[in-house]
Amino acid sequence: MALNSISRECSVLILSQSRRMMVRKIVHACWSKSLLETPGIDPHHFITAPIAACMVPGTDSDIIIEQQVDRSSLVLTVPLDERLSHQQYAGGGKALIVNYDGRSYQYQTHSGGHSSSQTLTSELGANFNHWIVRSGQSYARSGSNSQLTRLYSYGQRSIPGWDSVIQLGEITSSDPLFAGINLVGAQIIPEQGLQQGGGNQVSLDILMPQGGTVEIWQAGVLLKSSPVSEGMNRLTGITAL
Repeated sequence: MALNSISRECSVLILSQSRRMMVRKIVHACWSKSLLETPGIDPHHFITAPIAACMVPGTDSDIIIEQQVDRSSLVLTVPLDERLSHQQYAGGGKALIVNYDGRSYQYQTHSGGHSSSQTLTSELGANFNHWIVRSGQSYARSGSNSQLTRLYSYGQRSIPGWDSVIQLGEITSSDPLFAGINLVGAQIIPEQGLQQGGGNQVSLDILMPQGGTVEIWQAGVLLKSSPVSEGMNRLTGITAL
């Protein structure tokens, strides 16, 4: 990173995490590609400065570099979308998950009678090393009628060498030509697509005249219920049948 021949150890603080790096005495906040990649910063958000082999944040970058000369430190404020994606995630481990959303309604009919309904959506799953398993269910009851539906059930494994994941089971297509189609089979998805919200679910934009609760149904099956505010709302994590 430097402009003179004096090298010293410097503390670089990124997202409250300190990293020790050997750099030259700081005259300008100037970086090389390797120095940026060491703390997990994406070099594509930097441009080449007039000084050879030296890079500085681009005009469209939101990275802030603060020099603390008295402490031999640099404090970098780096937006998450300007970090290297592989630096944001860890592999391995084991976990069980249970997500659910339940609602119960009591209301009066036009004839003066009373009725009730209950809804429940849930997701069960497990993580084991590079594998995850997920199963989604939906239950709806109105009066004496009830329905239990399995929304999806799949296994997923990361493929580090391809920067992709493979999904097997009841899945939602991520192909641009057949997006949102529910199928039984397998597909390979770029990891970047999952980070941007792709994978086994779709999203929906709705305009609400007032705040409240929205239920998304398809073919008589409850897919999702969510509180919304007045105006435009984006609902994510919706499983298509």
